[in-house]
Amino acid sequence: MTSSRKNKTIFIDREATSALKLVADSLLLPVTKLMSESDSIEVLKTGLLNSKSFPFSFLLAPSGKKNVEVIQSLEIGEEISLICEDEEFATLIVNETFEVSPNDRVRLIYGTDDQTHPGVMQTMKRFGSFAICGEYTLTNAEENQNKLTIQQAKERIDAKHVSSLVMSANPLHRGHERLIRQTLDNTDLLVIFLLKPYNSDNISFEIRKESLEYFINNYLTKNRVIIVPLENSYVFAGHNEIIIDAMIANNYGCDRLTIGRNHSGLGMFSDANSNKSIVDNITSIDIEINIASEYVYCDLCTTLVSKNTCPH
Repeated sequence: MTSSRKNKTIFIDREATSALKLVADSLLLPVTKLMSESDSIEVLKTGLLNSKSFPFSFLLAPSGKKNVEVIQSLEIGEEISLICEDEEFATLIVNETFEVSPNDRVRLIYGTDDQTHPGVMQTMKRFGSFAICGEYTLTNAEENQNKLTIQQAKERIDAKHVSSLVMSANPLHRGHERLIRQTLDNTDLLVIFLLKPYNSDNISFEIRKESLEYFINNYLTKNRVIIVPLENSYVFAGHNEIIIDAMIANNYGCDRLTIGRNHSGLGMFSDANSNKSIVDNITSIDIEINIASEYVYCDLCTTLVSKNTCPH
């Protein structure tokens, strides 16, 4: 391999490295690599990649004048280094470079490119106008230990069904407890994907994880619940979050995903006297998605209730 000191360099942030790791670990299937221009156009038009649901173009198009200049100067077959926080994260063999529209990319993620939207504004700052496509190799690749942990847990209890929840637990409360218990009632093994954001949070990830572990270890059946940290990068943003959640959970080995009715991006609506949502548009993701009731505390019942159980 060519020394990184001789390679041209592209500078990326931690959100980009997180997304690239997901693909390298086969957690964003059907995506297996950075998309080419033709792949990007297909997803833009159809919301499908190789006839399977994927809601937006998975591209490497970092912002910054220097990055743009380097990308425009690249030749096919050239090796470059991807640098994050002054360290080489990966090397990439250039297959294609092409111009992209940051606005089109943002619209696919958020459903809008209105920059008064806080998510749009933050994401637009990260997206550049030129993308690079090619095979990349992580410099310090490590086996995904979470995959191994889930597989070992499945074998240990001979799990036939593995369910999943995606939550922030910020903070952990009675609603989360009810949702966890309800999901655990109907499965052999439960994987809780605990979101780990990049921006400042009300409660740190470490405290939220510790609280959740305390609840699991002291109040639930042992060996039936696993916590998996999930870096909450831009790929989980916007109205397509449920599709990505389902994809990640399925690729981790889960066959069920439970979400609340207040889950971001669910978009429940009525059609021909039946409830519909974005879930009905998911194609070729082999996972059962269950929509749980939204729990609230009722002052009159003086307990935690759902719309289906409380008249108030």
